[in-house]
Parts: sequence; structure tokens; C-alpha cells
Amino acid sequence: MKVCLIILFINFAFCFPLMAKTLFLGDSLTAVYEKSAKYVLDEKIEAEYVSGSGLINKSKKDWIAFVNNFDLREFDNVIISLGTNDFVQYGSDERQKYYSLVFQLIAEIQNENPLATIIWISPPHLKNPEHEHYLIHTRHIIKHSAMLLNIHYLDINQPHILGTQWQPVIHHETVRTDDGIHITRKGGERVIREVVKNPEWTGLTKVEKMTKN
Repeated sequence: MKVCLIILFINFAFCFPLMAKTLFLGDSLTAVYEKSAKYVLDEKIEAEYVSGSGLINKSKKDWIAFVNNFDLREFDNVIISLGTNDFVQYGSDERQKYYSLVFQLIAEIQNENPLATIIWISPPHLKNPEHEHYLIHTRHIIKHSAMLLNIHYLDINQPHILGTQWQPVIHHETVRTDDGIHITRKGGERVIREVVKNPEWTGLTKVEKMTKN
């Protein structure tokens, strides 16, 4: 009888995939990604976000201190959405400071949970040309840091995701809001589906619901 119960338990466990636990952290865009992820994914989703926050201005949230004092061991994936509020000016001092902040944040996450899959979602294009000009440097630093520290970087400013420039509609779907900054629910779903479909990002649970359009 005990043997039969064990066999039934094993069969049951393998019929249903174990769901990964994912933490989203970052600025106000994180709220959209969280909602979209809960719609697209059959995963355990948690989020920590503060509107207007970034790595440069710590008055809203000191993300490095947060990660240092937060238990990340239970999470399989940590998805970061930071940088949209960090306008890095083109100067050696500013660039080096921002490199250091990005390195510190990633290093803290890796130190807290070396097994976690880390994905950094790039800041989207902004409608304001002056702000967008500064974000060019911000994106470059984040992307380069991700490559150096061997984490995943998702460039959402691609034609099939949110477009190569700020545009409200992609393929007949409204993906950006009128404020020129934020992303709609549809836009968030496009981003999350892009995260899931990358085969090398194996930390995410493979559930059929993820691949539905």
C-alpha cells in the first residue's frame, strides 16, 4: 500500500511542473510587468516597486540597501526594471558612478542568491527627447554591466516588442500611455512573453499558458 502511494505521488509530481517563484523589483514600470506576468505566467509572482525610484536618486528607495536586507533565497528569478528615472549625463565621472551602482546591485543579488536567474529589463524609449538622450547612456551601461556580470538583459526597444523609438501603437496594439513614459497592459504582456520565449533563460517555469497569444 505504501509503495502504491509513493508511486502515485511521484506520478502526480511529474504531471504538474513545479512553479518557479519570481520577484520583480524596480520603478513604476514594475507594476505593469507584475500584472502582465500574473496574466501570462502560471508562476508565483511577487513585486517590490516604488514610483520614481532609481539607482541615482536614493530618496525614493535605496535599492542596494533593500536587496542587502531582503531574503532573496526563496526566489528562482529576480527581474529588474530600473534605469528609466536615471538620467546619466555623458561624462566619465557620471558614467563610472552609475557603473558602480549597477555592479553593486547585481553583486548583492548574486551574493544573496547565487542560483537565481537575473533578468534586467531595459528602460523603454521616452517621448521627451531630452530625457531620451540621457537614457541612451543609461541603457548602454546597464547592458554592458549585464554582459560583464553574466546576467540576462532584455532590450525591449526592438521592432516586435515596443519599437525602435517611442510609439504608442505596435501591430494595432496600444503599448504606451499618453504620458510618454509608461507601458500599457498590452505592452507589458509583450515584454513578459519575450522574457519567456528566450530558451537560454531556463530559470522560468515552462507552462503552456506562457506561450499563448
